[in-house]
Amino acid sequence: MDAATDTAGAISKARGRKDANGQQAVFKTNPLKLTLDDGVRLKIVADEAGEKYGDWVKAKAEECGMLAAVVRKIVNAKAADKWEEESRKAEQLNLAFDEIGDV
Repeated sequence: MDAATDTAGAISKARGRKDANGQQAVFKTNPLKLTLDDGVRLKIVADEAGEKYGDWVKAKAEECGMLAAVVRKIVNAKAADKWEEESRKAEQLNLAFDEIGDV
């Protein structure tokens, strides 16, 4: 058998979402088509906000003498209300590095 016949049955048709009963949902493009411009505007705003946030993180990192990844991690922990959990992770990571030492 060649490669074409090996994969002939593998790709049948695109499978979409399922409804509450587990049945294939009806494929409708009109709701998307009617609001696509709104989605595009939201995407542009999100991209711009992401750039502004990245610039802010870099500036704060430089101002504080920290790595940008550390500043981002602190902001993410605060925003997700996971301060205690992330703090414990950082302490444990620091302890592991201290105990293992230079390898």
